[in-house]
Amino acid sequence: MRLLSGILEFPPGARPRETLWAMGLERFAPPLLIAGKIDLDRADLSRISPLYLGITPKEADRVRFREPPAYVLTIENFASFNRHIAQVDPGRLGTTMCVGGYPSLRTIAGLVSEQTPIFHWSDIDPDGTWTSTPSSAPSIDRSVPTS
Repeated sequence: MRLLSGILEFPPGARPRETLWAMGLERFAPPLLIAGKIDLDRADLSRISPLYLGITPKEADRVRFREPPAYVLTIENFASFNRHIAQVDPGRLGTTMCVGGYPSLRTIAGLVSEQTPIFHWSDIDPDGTWTSTPSSAPSIDRSVPTS
């Protein structure tokens, strides 16, 4: 911040978080993008049939399924999410969510029945391997399929 204070004007005595805020850098969760046969609360989205719906992650409990999905797939990468919904499941048999990082598996598991399989597609990097460890399975109190 000292380096930047030589070229930018910050509030006097600003803390690092306030300095970042003054630069327009704030931490907000990425939107939760959802593709599938879904509605939001009582709004029937079948008439407009969007390719996917974007909401804040805190609003995930507002999602309603018109019919039970064959599976739920969370995908970390935006490009992979778009490829999957366009090429792999264009008929929206499952529900695919772009979670932009670590999904709240507990919230997602609460949206569907115990019989609905839940999968997660991570990036191939050290942070993306967290779901392949046994310690991630108890967090949603369900069995986690392995392949």
